[in-house]
Amino acid sequence: MRLFTHPVFVISALVFVLHQITQKILGISIPVADAHLDNVLCLPILLSMLLAERRWWWRRADYVIPASEVAIITIFLTLLFELAFPYWSAAFTADYWDAAAYAVGAGVFYFTINNQPDSNRLA
Repeated sequence: MRLFTHPVFVISALVFVLHQITQKILGISIPVADAHLDNVLCLPILLSMLLAERRWWWRRADYVIPASEVAIITIFLTLLFELAFPYWSAAFTADYWDAAAYAVGAGVFYFTINNQPDSNRLA
């Protein structure tokens, strides 16, 4: 699907993978990136997959996820990742700055990828 060739999605996915390789395989720590980068990249990647599923399911290349739904998903994932997971496991740490990172990622998705139907994508 052409959605997965959108420059913002491609850059988000590549930066995520490169950061994981740098952090987990090469053992290189970049504290600010380690703390917040994955959180910023999470929603553009996840919401792009949801958008692709919706466009495929409804067979509408011009479908966009409504702002209210993007907000609800962002709030839900923030609560899950920053409250529920740390409550269930000591392996997770609640960091309220991550909520801002999720909001930034949701904004990036909403104002770039979400408003770019497959037929009008950037080359």
